[in-house]
Amino acid sequence: MKVGVTKGTLLDVFYDQDTHFEIVELPDYDSDLISEIEAIVAGRMSNEQLEKASKLKDIFIPFTGKNGFDLEYVEKLGINIHVSQIHSRYVAERALALALALLGKITFYDKEMHEGRWGKRNFGDRVSWDSIFDKKIGIYGYGEIGKFIHKLVLPFTDKVYAYNRSRKEEVNYVDSLSELINKCDIIFVATPISESTKGSVSKELMMKMKNKYLINVGRGAVIDEDGLYESLKTSNLAGFGSDVWFNYPKKGSNESTPSKHPIEQFNVVMTPHCAGFSMNAAEERYLDTLYQINELAKKKR
Repeated sequence: MKVGVTKGTLLDVFYDQDTHFEIVELPDYDSDLISEIEAIVAGRMSNEQLEKASKLKDIFIPFTGKNGFDLEYVEKLGINIHVSQIHSRYVAERALALALALLGKITFYDKEMHEGRWGKRNFGDRVSWDSIFDKKIGIYGYGEIGKFIHKLVLPFTDKVYAYNRSRKEEVNYVDSLSELINKCDIIFVATPISESTKGSVSKELMMKMKNKYLINVGRGAVIDEDGLYESLKTSNLAGFGSDVWFNYPKKGSNESTPSKHPIEQFNVVMTPHCAGFSMNAAEERYLDTLYQINELAKKKR
């Protein structure tokens, strides 16, 4: 089986391991070599590039997101997509870290201390923080990331609920996102983006989240951007933590506001979509991808 791989760290990892397939080095996805491959490791390709890959049967994405492809077109071509979920635990860890930082006012206290202030600790109106202990936790999207979030919050509370399309696991499921929000104090968004999930955390729902917290490690567009701003501005939403965004820097740039609205002026904790960037995570994803390709290659012998 011929597998197309672009140059870089990914190739280095593959060459360091035993492989049961032929590696075809691609300078880019527009290379004429793409017409020879049966499988490819890629995170994003255009329909035109896919069309040139006439023998392509399998795409291996070395992470979880499939939004770099036109999935309807991929299905039409009869191509299978495989993803790596090996870093799901790290994304879940980031979700918990965001929640702890948000409720614990870590960034607020840190800024105060850097500026020589102490959060009024010696005064009656000292700034207090909130605890996750005994909170009701809601998980929107109970895939691998959602399951890890569940495991990580159990030392704090056993009141965990989930909203998901399928119900395969032993967890307290609810029948709607609205019910999840009404029932819980902290909502973790861990669902992938799709036509059905885009904007599903709507303004209407967020305006009902009085004194509740929202954490997003799914995709930015799952949350209605205008609704998020309004719910923060009107103090309906107690706080928001996110690692995924509405705006991203252009290629070659390191600057961009994460939202068209100034959400940073409210109780918001932000990280730059880096949950999967933990040390060694990239190599783990590449090795997991390699394992999947090897298994498929063995079957096709």
